Amino acid sequence: MQAKLLRVLQERRFERVGGTESIEVDVRVVAATNRSLEHLVKHKTFREDLFYRLNVVKIDLLPLRDRPEDIPLLAVHFTEKYALPGESPKQISPRVMEVLLNYPWPGNIRELENTIERACVTSREHVIELENLPANLLNPAAPRLPFHIDLKSPLPDVLRKAVSKIEQQYLAKALRQGARQRQPLCQDLRTVAPQRDRKDRGVSPGQGSLQGQLKGTERQLKSDMMPTRRDFSPTVTTLRSATTSKSRTNPSLHG
Repeated sequence: MQAKLLRVLQERRFERVGGTESIEVDVRVVAATNRSLEHLVKHKTFREDLFYRLNVVKIDLLPLRDRPEDIPLLAVHFTEKYALPGESPKQISPRVMEVLLNYPWPGNIRELENTIERACVTSREHVIELENLPANLLNPAAPRLPFHIDLKSPLPDVLRKAVSKIEQQYLAKALRQGARQRQPLCQDLRTVAPQRDRKDRGVSPGQGSLQGQLKGTERQLKSDMMPTRRDFSPTVTTLRSATTSKSRTNPSLHG
């Protein structure tokens, strides 16, 4: 299938099933996926040539939980979509909107649309209330911790590992959202990096912290770009030896 799609995109022609005559087409393809195509290309499950043929204008859309400002707009849109013919769209109560804004939406926009459709069907009044929402929105499952707690390990070790993972996730998310402003972003991260004393967790200042990682990266970049004194020392020694030998053979150099 990938080879056939690549041919259509590249040659702009195809044959019907069972046909022998090529049909020319002029189409514009809009492709969407929730998987990393770069990862699939790396593991040889998606053709690299097809990926570069499709990847002309790329738009990265964040999940719904990372853009809560879109939830009210989408919710109102879906109430208008599922309004009965001849009736005005149902209103959403403030309590329901608060639940919608606080829910993580693992199913993204499809889950939100299904929720609003259900609420419009089950609501007998003109306003959608809490009883019209699914139970998983009203009583969401407790979020799982992003790290494992080992009671056999000392508390400082557990805290150090937990803080390290949280800082990595924070840095990765911040870089994704500020990809176009990397330099100001690094300055902001350095400003808000943890400044509290870490002695109670057995971590020396700068080790394992986001601030320490940023400073370490800067030092590494500077060391790679700037030559050290050791790089110049053989040249200086050679020049000094040559000058000394000439001075011994030519006394006029001392004058």
